[in-house]
Amino acid sequence: MSVESHMSVESLGYLGFEIPNVAEWSTFLSDVVGLMPGAPCADGSLTFRNDEYAQRFILTKGAGDDIAFTGWEVRDAAALDAMRRKLEQAGVSTTQGSAELAANRRVEALFYFTDPDNIRTEIFWGPMISATPFHSALVTGGFVTGDGGLGHIVFGVKDWQKTFDFYTEVMGLRLSDYIKAEPVPDIKVHVTFLHANPRHHSYAFVVPPFPFPRKLQHFMVEAKDMSEVGRAYDRFRDKGTPIAMSLGHHPNDGAFSFYAKTPNGIEVEFGWGGLLVDDTTWQPRTYSQLSDWGHRPPGM
Repeated sequence: MSVESHMSVESLGYLGFEIPNVAEWSTFLSDVVGLMPGAPCADGSLTFRNDEYAQRFILTKGAGDDIAFTGWEVRDAAALDAMRRKLEQAGVSTTQGSAELAANRRVEALFYFTDPDNIRTEIFWGPMISATPFHSALVTGGFVTGDGGLGHIVFGVKDWQKTFDFYTEVMGLRLSDYIKAEPVPDIKVHVTFLHANPRHHSYAFVVPPFPFPRKLQHFMVEAKDMSEVGRAYDRFRDKGTPIAMSLGHHPNDGAFSFYAKTPNGIEVEFGWGGLLVDDTTWQPRTYSQLSDWGHRPPGM
């Protein structure tokens, strides 16, 4: 088996959103979530940081009102070329990113394509490290990133098998586990969790039992200190941010977290304590509940 057959993206590097209400999102990310504003891009996009990277979240004004692209990091130029060859060999049409696009993404180089659910997906190497150290006045202990990337994302998809095959066989992610649950009577969900590095999952997906309002169901940021979750929960409520699910605990990744709604309804999970996966010993399991305590919707 060739080296390229083992090639994998290494972490979730950045997320881009096309939204009409950029100012509202900007206030939400900085004054509620606690991210640090980065320098605006040359194309006018606003950026936000949760670590030393120059940007992790990119906001562009537009009518899309959803996630616009995901960015996955590989280690170097050779790995970028290998991933592109692997995708092309799998029948995926890719496009080289221009120098202008690379400058806006603040990376050395990238290419892009669409995944099985028509999500623009970018793979890059060489992220710019900001000259300004990361600092959040609200999340003083900072966020868990490093080799684990910015956090995780969860999508609603159309075809479980196509998505699973693409993200495991082509993108190179590995199975963490499943949750097969019936959170309310007659509503069944099957969530699949995949990891690219020791973070329990960087990408998860579900074939929704009813249409999601947006392509992206939620993204997660992880604080280094458990108390930051409690402080954030109070802050979100004090700011009038709709809470989607109260404080709770997931049985599979061990995260203590809550969920709230961004200004356009995509949810953000603010958490702490996610498990790390060791591929030499990890055994995927199937869980029968989304949460073993808490994570209650409003009014419950």
